[in-house]
Amino acid sequence: MIKKIESKGAQPIQNGAGRIISLDEILPKDWQLYELADYYAACDEIERITESALRMPLNYPYKENNPNRKIANHISEMQKKKYKEALGRLGLDNKRINRYCDEIEENIGVGGERHEIQYYAPLLSFINSYLGFRERTIVEVGPGRDGTKVLKYMASKGTNAIGLDIDIPEESTEGIRFIQDRWENISQHLNGIDAIYAVYMHPRPYLGGAFNFEDALSLFPPVRADIIKERKCRRDFDEHIAIEMSKALKQGGLFMINYVPDDIQYTINNLDVFKANGFKECFFVPNHWTSHIVHVMQKRL
Repeated sequence: MIKKIESKGAQPIQNGAGRIISLDEILPKDWQLYELADYYAACDEIERITESALRMPLNYPYKENNPNRKIANHISEMQKKKYKEALGRLGLDNKRINRYCDEIEENIGVGGERHEIQYYAPLLSFINSYLGFRERTIVEVGPGRDGTKVLKYMASKGTNAIGLDIDIPEESTEGIRFIQDRWENISQHLNGIDAIYAVYMHPRPYLGGAFNFEDALSLFPPVRADIIKERKCRRDFDEHIAIEMSKALKQGGLFMINYVPDDIQYTINNLDVFKANGFKECFFVPNHWTSHIVHVMQKRL
C-alpha cells in the first residue's frame, strides 16, 4: 500500500496532458557550457566500463580532442548560477533528488534488482518537476522488477503508466499496462506518448532482434571486420529507434536514457540520426551523482 505523502516544493512546470513546454524555454541560452565538463568526465567513465566489457572501441563522440572540452573550462559564475537555477526548476538539484530518494524508500522499495532502486530518483524528480505525473502517459522500456514498482508508483499519482519488454517482469503488473514486445516495435503499439525512458538498458539491445548479426565478438581481441560490422549495426539500430520514438511521442515528447554509475549499458552514440528525425538533445549530470547522466532527446515542437 502506497502511503500518501505530500510533495514539498514547487508545483510542476506544466500539469496535465496539454502542450509540453520546450526545454529551450527553461534552460539558459548557454547552459551547455556549464554542464559539458562533468558530462564529458561521466561519459569517459561510462565509455571505459562499456569498452572494457565489450572488448571493443565504440568510437564515442566524447573524445578528449573534442573542442567543447576547452570551451567548458571558460564559464562565468553568472552562467553557473543561471544553470543551477534551471536545474532546480527541472528537479535535478541535490535537494529535490534527495527528496525522491526518501520518497522511493518510503513508498516504492529498498534494495534493488540490479542496482540501488534510488538510481530512479533523478529521473522521477525530473519527470514530476518538468511534466507532472497527473494525466501523463509515460513508458519504461525494459522495466524489470524495480521499474515495474516505479511505474506503479507513478500510476498512483495519476499517470497512465506503461511497461514494454520482451520478458514479463517478476513484479505484478496490476495497475499498469504491460506490452510484451521489443522496443524497436514500440510505435506499433503506442502513439501520443509524453515520455519514454530506459534504465539499465542492455549494452547491445539490437542482438536477437531485426538488427541482429552474428556475434563474433567473443574473440579477443575482436577482429576489425567485426568491429566495423557492429558499428554499422549500432548506427542502423539507433536510426530505427529515432524513427520509432518520433512516431510514438507527441510533439515535445521526451525519449530518455538514464545512465547509472558502474553499469554496462546501451548508450546513444549516433546523435545525428536523432537530430535528423526532429529531436533536440539535452543532457544532465545531476550535481554529486557521479557518472549518472539523464540523457534527454526532445521531439521538436
